[in-house]
Amino acid sequence: MKRMMMLALLLVGSAVNAQTATTPPRPVWTVETLPQPAPLTAETNQQPNPYRSELGFLKLPAGRVMGSTSAVAVDSKGHIWVAERCGANNCGSSTLDPIMEFDAAGNFIKAFGGGLTVFPHGFFIDAQDNVWLTDARAIAG
Repeated sequence: MKRMMMLALLLVGSAVNAQTATTPPRPVWTVETLPQPAPLTAETNQQPNPYRSELGFLKLPAGRVMGSTSAVAVDSKGHIWVAERCGANNCGSSTLDPIMEFDAAGNFIKAFGGGLTVFPHGFFIDAQDNVWLTDARAIAG
């Protein structure tokens, strides 16, 4: 039994050694041996743009203006969620709700989060349609 175990270990070890022995060495790059970058061309931004701006698509509540928008996401129902900075570029002194939900046609549904954030930034909607938001700044109080 011991002999068979030893033989099996030797065979496995020799297979591993055979694989590592045939693997070519990885290149070592230095400044002198790096490949040259491709030349820059004047046509960098000349490709067709399949997108168009749709100003006024989101219908904000009366009197509300869109501030700096840090994130946009779509939930499983096709609703559009926007994290914006309270009609400005920060929510530090605002009670406006920075997280807004719109239907697929751009109609306002609801908003929440007023007074809870200073600088809404990261934004994620998980598989259960939970909204996750990070705040990139803090202020006293």
